[in-house]
Amino acid sequence: MKRTIVSFMLLFAAMSAADSTYNIDQKAFLKINGCRNKVFDIVSPGISNLPAIPGFLYLYSAGYGLYRDDKEALDFATIGVVSASATVLANQTIKLFVKRERPIFALPEAQGSYSHGITVKIFPSEQYSFPSQSASLAMSTAVVYGTAYPKYDWIFYSLAIVNGWSRIYRGAHYPGDVLAGEMLGALTTFGTLYAMRKLDDRYDIRKHNLQVPLFTVRRSF
Repeated sequence: MKRTIVSFMLLFAAMSAADSTYNIDQKAFLKINGCRNKVFDIVSPGISNLPAIPGFLYLYSAGYGLYRDDKEALDFATIGVVSASATVLANQTIKLFVKRERPIFALPEAQGSYSHGITVKIFPSEQYSFPSQSASLAMSTAVVYGTAYPKYDWIFYSLAIVNGWSRIYRGAHYPGDVLAGEMLGALTTFGTLYAMRKLDDRYDIRKHNLQVPLFTVRRSF
């Protein structure tokens, strides 16, 4: 499953790289963004905000671990927070250099409900489109939970992809922004997980039981 997702992202990222010559990214955006539907209008904002949920779960896990003196819950929270932080740092750094205007503001034909929110006040670079931080965080979460629950990894990766669609539908990102964000989120998170388990074996969620408060990661080899 992971190989399929990575291959999918690499294929379309390569297509997006040809944007300067064939305007593939812009054309793909207009195709996806132009498929309007009342049901999509209702569900897309919620799907677009899905990456915020894991952040609360990580913080809840940390609070639960401190309150219950549960080291496994703290370990999971640490893994999640460090992975998400690394993803945000990488994303924001690239945005500062690329400074690509969001399609909803750049293209007269663009449609959608996206508008700058409070995130822009915290991260001014969030006014820019490339890469998609929402897609990065969605994929980062998919990697963390997919590694912990390999049997259900297709669900987490599917949710990340649907989140990317919602960002395009709302006019926040071009397809190239989303694909680059997903690749960035995957790479930084896989790298973070590798570094953390090398630092301390207790952070290897492939081998150990980790508490997520609401449910438990159980692995046996």
